[in-house]
Parts: sequence; C-alpha cells; structure tokens
Amino acid sequence: MKTLAATLIVASSLMPRATAQQGQPLEMTPEETARLRVYHERIADVAEQLPSRTSLAAMIGPVMQLAQARSIEGEAMDENRSAILAIAVYVNGLDLARLAPEAETWPRARRRRLRLHGRSDLTQHYTVSAALAAAAGAPLANLLGLYKELEDARRGSGFSFADLTADRAGSMFGARATVSAEAAARLQSRFTDAFTEADMMPEIGNLPEGLSAREFARRYRDDNAPAYRRLLEEIDGRVAALPLFRSN
Repeated sequence: MKTLAATLIVASSLMPRATAQQGQPLEMTPEETARLRVYHERIADVAEQLPSRTSLAAMIGPVMQLAQARSIEGEAMDENRSAILAIAVYVNGLDLARLAPEAETWPRARRRRLRLHGRSDLTQHYTVSAALAAAAGAPLANLLGLYKELEDARRGSGFSFADLTADRAGSMFGARATVSAEAAARLQSRFTDAFTEADMMPEIGNLPEGLSAREFARRYRDDNAPAYRRLLEEIDGRVAALPLFRSN
C-alpha cells in the first residue's frame, strides 16, 4: 500500500502543535513525545510476548489498557491519541524519528505480523484510519479511505469493500477514542483481558473485492449511487454493532 506512509504523516502532522515538512522531523511538544515513548515501550514489551503472527487485537488490547491506567479525568483523549499513533507507527513500520528525533535511542520493538481476519493489509488500513481520525476526525479519515480504494480500482489491486470496512472501523475507533473525555474513558473500559478481534472488526467474507474501475462503475456507477450507498450503510451498521462501539 504505497500511500500508507504519506497518510500516516498527514495524520501526525494534524496533531495539535505538530508540523510536517518534507524530510524534516515533525515538531511535538515534550509532553507528546513523552507519551509516545511510553506507548512505544509498551508495544516493545508486548511484542516480545507475542508469536510472529497474531491478531492486531493482541497488541491493541494491552496498549489501550495502559492508556486507561494512565488516564485521569480530562486526559483520556490525549492518552488515547498517543497510544493510537504509536500503534499505527509500529504496525506500518514507520520511522519514529520522523515524529521525535529522540526515538533513535528508544528500545527497538520486535517486528510481529499483526493481522485482521488473517490479513496484514487490513491492519494497515485500520491503524492508519484510526490515527488520522484521532488527529483530524472521522470524516477526513473516511474520505481518504475511499480515495485510496478508488485509486486502487483505477491502477492498483482493485476496489475492496473489505479494505473499506477496515478503514471505517479504524476511523470509528480513532474518533470515539478522542471525541470527548467521557467517550474516551468509555472506550478504554472495553479493553479487558477478554478483548478479541471480533470486538473491533466486523466480518468481511461476503464483501466484493478486487473490482476494476470498469467493474466498479458497472455495479455501482459511483460512490453516490443507491447501490453503493446501501452497501456502505450495511458496512457502517456492522461497525456500529461491534462491542467496542456499543453505547451501553
């Protein structure tokens, strides 16, 4: 996925007080850098205990439990934002030094292939969308997810509604984690020891994938057509029904 690095850099640059210049590290406050290190070190610790291939849930759960433990009233959003950013950087193999030059001396995290439904590409979609939504809100994250799929339909692997589902689930995660102190704390409470992939990602087995631009147009015309909107509503319904996002 060629746009992953650029997308995550966009997400990072939209964090409060951060700027992204070509070839230059992003500017983060000392507090943001300190939080990022805490979650990076947690990721490094968890990675040592995981098998080489496992579900993304096995990493997100412990990291978000730490976010809950570190949160006090009014700070849950900041903790969640830093935790999600650290997860996205790790999953996508990006250079932490682009965010904080000090990261050159931080402990190295062992690489693990984290998956959703057995696929590493879905973890990339999920975590980039979560980071972008946490930084800039769900509408922008969803728009970039759709743009990526339309580009794939024109000259890539094809439009994938499975990828789009991971985008929208990740976007919901990032948005709920940072929209308010109350919502941030409620989301944190869902990451118990019993947390599994089924809590955070819907089923994708019957969703169309690999659609060329011509096939996408034949089936759906465009992203405003009724057939497309109905399928998107079904996907959003699946996402909203996930245990991670239930209001009760």
